[in-house]
Amino acid sequence: MGRVRNLLRFSTRWILWIATGAAANYKRLPENSQNEIKEVAKEPGKWGKSLESAWDSSKIGAEHFKITSGILANILIGRRISKKEKIQAKEDLAALSIIVPPLRVFMIPGSQVLLGIMARVTPWRLIPDDWIPIDALKSVRDGGSVSLEKESSVVSKLLGRKKSNNAN
Repeated sequence: MGRVRNLLRFSTRWILWIATGAAANYKRLPENSQNEIKEVAKEPGKWGKSLESAWDSSKIGAEHFKITSGILANILIGRRISKKEKIQAKEDLAALSIIVPPLRVFMIPGSQVLLGIMARVTPWRLIPDDWIPIDALKSVRDGGSVSLEKESSVVSKLLGRKKSNNAN
């Protein structure tokens, strides 16, 4: 049963990845930007630790992050998020990259594919409770239902692997 559910979950994400044009946008990115997104997808834990240390040092209190933290909490508990909300969250995180350098990856077009990983590595204990939707608060504080490794593997599969014969 778990395998079927995982297959359906991956298939749905893959179809949306293609249908929304995110795959085409990703392929049009410069090699440098593609590698940066792949690096985050490969080692989300390392990225999360650097994000948390930068977050601690800057004491972020940005009011526009209130909406973004709500969106990330909804992603974490598995709610549907509109394309507009995903783009807004990506833009807010890109604006915060001035203060928190690990967030600079969200300046890359199409990087909203990393919002699932971002929702799992966000230092939720540093975010005020009133910024997190009430129905998501318990789940966010306990941790997500999908592990970071699972999310990382899904994003890596979506991004695909670069073929070595392209260099020839």
